[in-house]
Amino acid sequence: MTECRTALVVVVDEEPLVEDFRQRFDPAVGRRIPAHVTVVFPFAGPDAVDVAAARRLYAAASPFRFELARVERFPEHVWLAPEPSDPFVDLTSRTVARFPDFPPYGGVFDEVVPHLTIASGEAVEAAEAAARSELGPHLPIAARATEVTLLEEQRDLTWATGAAFPLGDA
Repeated sequence: MTECRTALVVVVDEEPLVEDFRQRFDPAVGRRIPAHVTVVFPFAGPDAVDVAAARRLYAAASPFRFELARVERFPEHVWLAPEPSDPFVDLTSRTVARFPDFPPYGGVFDEVVPHLTIASGEAVEAAEAAARSELGPHLPIAARATEVTLLEEQRDLTWATGAAFPLGDA
């Protein structure tokens, strides 16, 4: 690996039930990636992140409440849908406007779909059924976004928390 990657995310740690589920079905847990909704990935290399600019950018956005409302699925991922999703789309739009060299998901997708991945891999169908039966009855889960976190990939391919950028003056 030549250069480690970074991501800007909203960490969501309000519900232990979600983390327990991720422990079983999401390989990202083994790489120390916390439950989160992505703002922008991939982002600048760790040594190229303009921390002061990011801090100013997110200080202009307000903290917000949301709910993890329902179980959804992409072909290879099971996820929880945050509602409302507009504040996450706004954070992504702000980030891309300020840092246009870093489109979400490298520009692969035309639409930003905020989501919290809870399962990935070959057993995604079984994970989806398990999510609907195990997590579904506990939804919606109330949550609050108060900061954007910079996650940094390490040389051993695990991830660590870098800077945190409070939303508003939180």
